[in-house]
Amino acid sequence: MTLIIGLKSDNCVLIGAEQEEAGYISKRSVTKLRLITTGRDWTVVVGGAGDAAVADNAMHTIEKNLQDVLAVNGQVLMDVTDSVLDEVHTKYIDKDRASEGISLIVGASCSDGLHLISTAKRVPQPQDRIAYAGIGGEIAVYFMDRLHETDADWTYTAKVAGFTLQQAIESCRYCSGEAEIYVLQRHPNPRWRSLGTGDVPVEFVNHFQRAAVANHLRPFVEKCGGFEGVAGYSDEHHPAPISYEQADQKIKDILGVITKPEGRKP
Repeated sequence: MTLIIGLKSDNCVLIGAEQEEAGYISKRSVTKLRLITTGRDWTVVVGGAGDAAVADNAMHTIEKNLQDVLAVNGQVLMDVTDSVLDEVHTKYIDKDRASEGISLIVGASCSDGLHLISTAKRVPQPQDRIAYAGIGGEIAVYFMDRLHETDADWTYTAKVAGFTLQQAIESCRYCSGEAEIYVLQRHPNPRWRSLGTGDVPVEFVNHFQRAAVANHLRPFVEKCGGFEGVAGYSDEHHPAPISYEQADQKIKDILGVITKPEGRKP
């Protein structure tokens, strides 16, 4: 298993993944994203979660099927992904009752724009904003849904992805190691950017101030009905309203990583 995430904004599509592969005895770091580019006017990145061998086979087949396509667009991507899903399910997954199955995340910069596709079993689904697959998906969708801004530039989107991957790596048993991130853009920007591996999430978090993240998340937490840790809450048994300091600490305890912004007053 693994975690693959995708973010789509007005000017980029980002695909990211952590790189742990767990065996029966040990773990190792492997590349889980495949960059497909031929020097033409399109670039595709595919990531796979689930049964590692089947996912790798599916990604290889998608690359093979796209290599000779002169003009890749959204419909071509959907058709190729649909065909490959049907093939690997028929050939591998359906025959193995113990198979984990696979989920793919596909990002692309094509002549007709930017595309983000996720899959559910045999079905490819276009996504307008976020996509995720694999272990840590619940954590990923929590942060991406609240922090992602579709009108932000690619550097902000990369910081959201890095922060999200770091939280998954720190919180999930089967997410660890290094991470990799690709950013896809339209011409005249570079059609693809590799942000490298190594401690990519850590580097981005260092530049993505935790106070700013807290400011993004606090309104969502404070609006949750029935939560006894929000600022200003009181009840019959606790008539004194909860202060912002107490609420900040409660948020920190829940999220585990958000620190209190400097200068916040009760």
